[in-house]
Amino acid sequence: MPSPHYRYAIYWAPTEGTPLNRFGAEWLGYDASTGQSTSPSPVHGITRETIDRMTVEPRRYGFHGTLKSPFRLQADTSEDTLFDTVEAFATRQTVIPIDGFTICSIGRFIAFTPVSGKRAISALAAACVTELDHLRAPLTGAELARRRKRPLTPHQDNLLTRWGYPYVMEEFRFHLTLTDSLADDLRPELTESLEKAAGPALGPARIEDISVFAEPEPGAPFRLIRRFPLTGDRVQES
Repeated sequence: MPSPHYRYAIYWAPTEGTPLNRFGAEWLGYDASTGQSTSPSPVHGITRETIDRMTVEPRRYGFHGTLKSPFRLQADTSEDTLFDTVEAFATRQTVIPIDGFTICSIGRFIAFTPVSGKRAISALAAACVTELDHLRAPLTGAELARRRKRPLTPHQDNLLTRWGYPYVMEEFRFHLTLTDSLADDLRPELTESLEKAAGPALGPARIEDISVFAEPEPGAPFRLIRRFPLTGDRVQES
């Protein structure tokens, strides 16, 4: 049976109703768990219109931390098979506590980054990439060309060819994106404003489930369509 969606991704999405989830959805102007727009600006002095201009790409993908980047399913793989496989994978993974977050620049964009748990999160992401890769359809020539528009090192290009994304394994850095690429002179002041406004969103969190997000059609906003609890035997140390 053909998949009802164009692409899927495996993300960590903060639990609905938590300060981190609310802040991310309000900042981006989009809540991926409901598919609805959010209108208030959470940062004093920055209008919704200004934020929208700075958040085009992260708004489309929803507030999340990537574990396995968007992919198309193999032609003979159904959405139900995807769900069953991710559910089985989640039962082998353990909860990861995070002591809190900082807001910083990664290259030319701004993101939340964890202050602890990085090794455990990287291991979870690597497992998502490798153990779920049999579900992924190979990249088309057009998809490869689009990825290669950004400069890649030879190693990153090898990762792209092997795993469908260049920023995996040792190139991986867990983050929750807040902006598009911004000019150098904009980022320091905006980062400071975001830190002041985020408040409780910078506090402790737990990666206790993973989510399947879906893109209904090319270019459409991603939606969170199902969460899968991590039910392994023990909690990872932060």
